[in-house]
Amino acid sequence: MSKASNEWNKEHKEACRIAQIKYRAKNKLQIRAKQKRYILSRFNNYSEFVSHYAFSGNRLKTIERDDFKCVKCGMTNESHKSKFNRSITVDHIDGNGQYSKVKNNKLSNLQTLCLPCHGKKDITRRKYRPTKRKV
Repeated sequence: MSKASNEWNKEHKEACRIAQIKYRAKNKLQIRAKQKRYILSRFNNYSEFVSHYAFSGNRLKTIERDDFKCVKCGMTNESHKSKFNRSITVDHIDGNGQYSKVKNNKLSNLQTLCLPCHGKKDITRRKYRPTKRKV
């Protein structure tokens, strides 16, 4: 960007922000397609991308360690794919995953879970999480 455009952006920051929001709302599909093309240019498939960013490359190691089965109910990856049309999931035991400020992607903190077991764990965690109360 040139100096002139930088100065214009500083002066019209709010207008630029609103224009950007409108553009993104209008062109969601094109933006998503561009993001997918970028991901696939760097990784062989989407699960490799997820493994790299959400689990520091330990997703496949965890699934192999757990013998491609859910550690709670024993559902295999093949039956999971046939039932839910997607691969079995990997879960952070302590909850410090992709969206946490401090991520804990050690193999000892990861476990393989099917979607129903993963959902039950998340519901239980939310149910007993202390809430902030206004005094």
